[in-house]
Formats: sequence, structure tokens, C-alpha cells
Amino acid sequence: MSDKLKILGGALTIIEKIRTEALSFDGLDAAISRLPNHHPKFKILKDRHTALESGIGGEKRVEDTLRSHSLPFENRIFFDLHLFSTENFQLDAIILTPSYVLILEIKNISGILSFNDDPPHLMRTNSDGSKDGFDSPVPQLERNCELLSKWLSKKSIDLPVFGAIVLAYPKQIVDKSPAATTILYPKLIPAYIKKLFDEHRSKSLDKKSFHRLISEIMRSHSIYVPNPIADTYGISKNDFKTGVKCKECGIFGMRKYFKKWVCDSCGNRSGVAHYHAMKDWFLLFGARMTNRDCREFLGVDNKHKATRILQSMDLKHEGSFRDRVYWMDLRTFKIPSE
Repeated sequence: MSDKLKILGGALTIIEKIRTEALSFDGLDAAISRLPNHHPKFKILKDRHTALESGIGGEKRVEDTLRSHSLPFENRIFFDLHLFSTENFQLDAIILTPSYVLILEIKNISGILSFNDDPPHLMRTNSDGSKDGFDSPVPQLERNCELLSKWLSKKSIDLPVFGAIVLAYPKQIVDKSPAATTILYPKLIPAYIKKLFDEHRSKSLDKKSFHRLISEIMRSHSIYVPNPIADTYGISKNDFKTGVKCKECGIFGMRKYFKKWVCDSCGNRSGVAHYHAMKDWFLLFGARMTNRDCREFLGVDNKHKATRILQSMDLKHEGSFRDRVYWMDLRTFKIPSE
């Protein structure tokens, strides 16, 4: 997992996290590839995967808009930020200025949208007239504003926090807006940022305090590790296909010959194929892995071979040799190149 912060130059400075992988995607990919198509949870997992892809597309559209506009005051913009206050919370994007913080909750739900406030609910009307219901993003946005305000307070930083829901595409038409929440399209964001700054510029952090806040956010961000797929979706461990997957032909069941894994189907050879399978196991089940778990999931025929595999990887462990269990820190785990 690569998780770093990149500062881009120019009039508009964006600070964004660059990830080579997304653990939520990886977990869903592992589950989808290891479940039969007819499994009752298969479509749910596929729909969730599609929703994540859609969300990332919306965030990219917002990012592109912000990159193309300059602001006449110092600012920093963070995407996909994970912080902890009284609980963990995730922010799609925040615009940080010396006078205020703006949280953007980015949604990519097509159709005609009606935001109902009592109770909070989002209704979508599709082009064929059918309707779908969703949880309203308004309570989540309000909660995130509250949590970020508490986080700032703990750091002795006095800044107002505002929130807005961003609809990533013009095809998202609003029929009924929430009563007290701002709705924006990407091209409206820069003007809204400037409007808020004009309204709150009388009280600003000095340069030293502002840069201290930037450093504190960067230091406090943590990589999000999703709950195990099997637990989240109530899927039995026995429902998942075992084996080491061949990256060339997609067949499970590569076999270990000396230092290489060999696919009997296409002949592909790999020295790191087991790393992908082991990561699948921890994304799917999340618990401590025993030697027996390793043998059963990888298809290894004896415990000594499994021990060598486990000890050769960057895994945490505890217990005596006979009772030893292993676990993976998904935040730092990296798969070596071939």
C-alpha cells in the first residue's frame, strides 16, 4: 500500500493522497473472484464495487475542476482524508483556508433527486419513471462537520467548519433540495469557496498557525482498513474458493515448485503469487492465520512448507512455534515485484 501526500505547485496548491491501491476495492475484488456467480451475495458485492468506482469518478471530476482554478488566498485541499476525533471519520474532500474549512461530500447518483428532511431520505427518479431510495448524505455531512470541529478544537484551532454536497455531474438533477444544506456542481465550487472567504476573512489564522494545521492534518491522516468482507456481508468462509490465482489466465490452483508457483493451465510461473493470495485471505477474513489456515487456503501439502512461506513474508506473529499465529498489517503490506 502506497499512501503519500503530494504538494502541487502553482496558484492553487492541492495536497492530495496518492494511492497505488485501495483496500476496499481489493477486498471486493478478492471476494468477487472467489465466489461463484450464483452466490446470494455476489450481486451485492458487484453493486458495491460499481458504486465505489462511480464515487472515485466523481471525486476525480471535482479534483480536475479545482486544479483548473486559482484562488487569491492561501489554501490547501485534501482528498479522501481519514481522521479520528471521538470516532474515525472519512472526508471526501476538504478545502482548508486560514479563515474556515469547507467539507465536500461528493455524490455520483444519476437521475432526478429529491432530498427529504423529515425523516432524512434521498429519493431518485430514473429516466423510466422508476424510483430508488437512498440514505440521505445530509446527516453524514452534518456529523462530519461536527467531528472535524471537535478535532480542530482538540488541536486548539478556532476555525468555522462548513459543509456542502457536491453532485459530480449535471445529469444529476435536483427536484427538491435539503432545507439547510448547500448543493453544488463542480464548476460552482471555486465561486463558493471565494464567497465563504469574503464572508469570514475578518478572522484568520496567521501563517505560522495555518502551516501548523496543515502539518497536523498530514500527520494525523491514517490509511483506512475496511472490515473483513466475510464479516461485513455475512459470508461463510467455506463459500470462498481457495488456492493461489494465476494472474495470466485467472485460474486458481497454482502449485509450489521450489521457489516458484506454477500454473498447470497456462504454464505461467511466479515467485510472488502467494502474496496476492495471502492478502486476499486477510481482506476476506481479517483474523489471525494459523499454519493450517495457510495450508488450506494456498493449497500447500505440508506444514513445513507453509511455515517457510509464513516466515518469509512481512507478517506480524505471536505465540510459540507450535501455536504461532500470524496477521498482516494491510496499511503497510507491499507485494514484491517479480
